Amino acid sequence: MADANKKKNTYNVGNFKKIIREAEGLSLIPYQLPGEKHYTIGYGHYGPDVLEQKQTKITEKRAEDLLDKDVKVRVKEIDKLIPDFKNFPKDVQNALFSEYYRGSLTYDGKAGSPKTIDLINAREYEKAAEEFLRNEQYKNAVDLEIPGIRPRMEAVRDALKLMGIESKQEGGPVNAGQPYLVG
Repeated sequence: MADANKKKNTYNVGNFKKIIREAEGLSLIPYQLPGEKHYTIGYGHYGPDVLEQKQTKITEKRAEDLLDKDVKVRVKEIDKLIPDFKNFPKDVQNALFSEYYRGSLTYDGKAGSPKTIDLINAREYEKAAEEFLRNEQYKNAVDLEIPGIRPRMEAVRDALKLMGIESKQEGGPVNAGQPYLVG
């Protein structure tokens, strides 16, 4: 029996893996994007451990094993990076996790905006939403030959913008001049 004092995993890791499978796609052979230092394989597994020989191939089982490991590591990391992450709505968690997995939600100014995480943690969601798209990868996605990242990054912006809007889907009092989520 598991230790009752251990923190329960409040995330659906299977859901995160599904999102990453859909967003990243599967490559059983290593590939390297322009400007990247390392190769990628499987479902977006990137790093110095990926062999640089293009004829090296992995199995779908190995890709799933790498995905499982990568998702579990990144869940722990994003929990530390954004302490309130576990309390965010699931759609916001999904959008943020997808981009954290990809590497654009970081303190690295090349891949992401260093201010975005600080703004999220300060609960300045509208500002974080706009700041997130002020990074070089988003602005130059076509030139970098990664145009497919733009909709994924825009989903983060859209999710963050909704974070500051109070939900009234179940009804309740409202105040004039304040936006509410109603549908």
